[in-house]
Amino acid sequence: MDADQSHDPDVLPLFLAEMEEGRDLVIGSRYLNATISVVGWDFKRLILSKSGNYYASWILGLKLSDLTSGFRCYSRMLLSRSTLTRYIPTDMLQIEMAYRVSAAGCSVGEIPIIFYERESGIPRCRNNNT
Repeated sequence: MDADQSHDPDVLPLFLAEMEEGRDLVIGSRYLNATISVVGWDFKRLILSKSGNYYASWILGLKLSDLTSGFRCYSRMLLSRSTLTRYIPTDMLQIEMAYRVSAAGCSVGEIPIIFYERESGIPRCRNNNT
């Protein structure tokens, strides 16, 4: 969950309900059921994100709509399995984890969310290490 108010904490009960149904990973999806739920992005960024998610899902054979969402809930059991969580390149964390969890035969679900572009917080600068 992003701490910059991009993710609405009011949907946390939906994550927990899915976990109680036996999911090992629940992804908060911006693109579930052919709906785009993003506020504050320009068209170019939206198309790039949606296309990238479609391509990654197709290449990996996953039936998930939002592989790059960072709004997720993992089961404790899943995170304790060291073979799933080690040696993951950080720039591909979300996609890689969804793939590994699915490939391991674990249960993955998605819930609809609305993603809001950052309204507060200080974004990291490319040339600044702070």
